[in-house]
Amino acid sequence: MPGFRRVQTKDAERYFLNRGQMDLTEFEAFLSDLKSGDVAEARMVDSETERAIKRRLTIAAKGQAKKLQYSKRADEGAIVFRVK
Repeated sequence: MPGFRRVQTKDAERYFLNRGQMDLTEFEAFLSDLKSGDVAEARMVDSETERAIKRRLTIAAKGQAKKLQYSKRADEGAIVFRVK
């Protein structure tokens, strides 16, 4: 028999995001350590697409008043970007 538990209201919100809402916590945390001129790389895992990762990075950067420039010469499975 499966284990059951009641989820507290404050924790339940992370399971049911509003339409179009994404959890960008990891992206925001990583970008917060970068400053203008820094170059970084993101590697795709599982079923993530390049387009989805770039979109999440861009949205997270915009929330921190940063702009990103993406390299067109990155290796397969990687996204290389510079903070402008």
